[in-house]
Amino acid sequence: MRAVNILAFGVAAAGLAVAATGAPPSGKGGKGGDDSGPAYEVPTTVFVERQRRTPPRLVVAGNDSSKSQPVYQYENYAAYLHDAVLVSEGHGRALITDRSDNPLPMILVEFWFDTDGKITDTNHVPLVSRPDWGCEALSSDGTRALYYDRDASEVRVIDLADGDITTLVVSDPSQSFGSSCDYKSDDPLNLNGVLHAVVRDSSGARIDRIDMAAGSTSTVYGPTSADLRDFSIHYEGSNIALVAISEDYTIRFGSNFSQAGAAPVSIESGTEADFYCEGTRLLFKGRIRNKRYTLVYDTTTEGTATYDDDSEWTPRTLC
Repeated sequence: MRAVNILAFGVAAAGLAVAATGAPPSGKGGKGGDDSGPAYEVPTTVFVERQRRTPPRLVVAGNDSSKSQPVYQYENYAAYLHDAVLVSEGHGRALITDRSDNPLPMILVEFWFDTDGKITDTNHVPLVSRPDWGCEALSSDGTRALYYDRDASEVRVIDLADGDITTLVVSDPSQSFGSSCDYKSDDPLNLNGVLHAVVRDSSGARIDRIDMAAGSTSTVYGPTSADLRDFSIHYEGSNIALVAISEDYTIRFGSNFSQAGAAPVSIESGTEADFYCEGTRLLFKGRIRNKRYTLVYDTTTEGTATYDDDSEWTPRTLC
């Protein structure tokens, strides 16, 4: 059964128990969008939506961003979305921060939706508080949450089934992990996956590949003095099929990090890149006539379409 207890903030998250499978619970859902066409769409996107006179809210939507449905109401105007994952059919998870001053609470937001895409239930659980952030993410299977403890120079992982916290990576205090990271594991019972992360030190920024099973670290891009913002990986099975690198507010693509780093710019103004599940489209934040929009780029046609013009930073696809 899904536990709904709210945990006290702190370093430990003992007692957390969140079911990863099962049918969506019954409940009351929100209605979003205009009156034309279906009232709901099966969610493919998660983003922070601005509101008038009140803090923004976390919403989910399909291809039509106007049909958004709320899953969490932020208490603070400093509203952040770190990651979103589809855990199982009809069950999504998002990792957020809802405060600008210390300590910073990292919160897990869960939501369930039916076959029509209507939200049937939501839940949110504070996981841990920390003095800063970097490398906040959900594992590819949605069973674990990662966060960077800057004071301890450690990337830690929370098992969302039992709340156990484990140190995944211990780093040199002279370097820090950026906000973009990706943890892929084909062994959900053990921490034998691969972490890709933006790492910064005195030589600049780079992207490291940290293989837990092999106990090895290699740099797959950089170091560079450019503004390395973030990256996104599209997998086919366990293999990397496509990579997007956002640097100096431009985005480049390649079949691996080396190719993406050497490729010509495909998106002249873009950051916060994230692939849709099929890998042919990319969600990102871009600029049109000096205004920021959430946009979708098609890697096949190289065309760009506006998705939403009233969302905050860091939209995420539900994959």
